[in-house]
Amino acid sequence: MLEEKGRLALGPNAVSWIRQSLNGSSVFEIPVSIEIAMASRQIFLPHQDPADRFIAASSRILGLTLVTSDRALLDCPNLKTLQA
Repeated sequence: MLEEKGRLALGPNAVSWIRQSLNGSSVFEIPVSIEIAMASRQIFLPHQDPADRFIAASSRILGLTLVTSDRALLDCPNLKTLQA
């Protein structure tokens, strides 16, 4: 979305950049399960951004530490975070 709005330049385009960046990395996809979807509604955040809710719920359900600079996520109770 940031590329579409002209706020970020990813060459040659966002899809190619993401695929190339992830190729050979240790990053893996986490599917949004029904458990994560339901947990996303139980996360306390000061806004309703679904992306933040899915990220936080995925981290909580899978027992992962979320690395972020987003103050709302860092302040989220019962969420293991590390400030970026």
